[in-house]
Amino acid sequence: MRGFIKLFGAGLTFVSCFMIGLYKSHKLNERRKTLMELENSLSLLETEIESSIVTLPQAFSRIKAKSVKEAFLSAAKKMQQGKRADSAFISSIPMLPGLAGEDENVLISFARGLLSIDKEGQIRNIKLTQKRISALRAEAEEEYKRMGKLYKQGGVLAGIMVAIILY
Repeated sequence: MRGFIKLFGAGLTFVSCFMIGLYKSHKLNERRKTLMELENSLSLLETEIESSIVTLPQAFSRIKAKSVKEAFLSAAKKMQQGKRADSAFISSIPMLPGLAGEDENVLISFARGLLSIDKEGQIRNIKLTQKRISALRAEAEEEYKRMGKLYKQGGVLAGIMVAIILY
């Protein structure tokens, strides 16, 4: 019975370490995907603003990218309720999955640029944000390639090592 408990504990330790590694790898991948969808969504937003046939809340409502859709819909609803565009979008940033601090700073800067009165100012703001997000996405891609596999394999190895040391 005692041997079974030790074996069960070792297995549980291994699985826990492995799951932590998978979780860390998943977070890196989630950031990469969110930045890619943000980049694509900003292209759509730019097109909507250039055509001038919709208001900003309507343009936000048309964004359908999976991981960013809820944040843009939330911001659109807040704008329709009378909230300013910058504060509506800033309050929706936490709904975007996997973002790092620098990513959020870029989006806050983007939100403040939404207050531009003219169409050209908003388009310049979107293009600048797209460039910044593109650079962040490239960084996230590199980090995922470099660290994603390491986290997975490191979790397995750490689990084996801890299980051996403890049991």
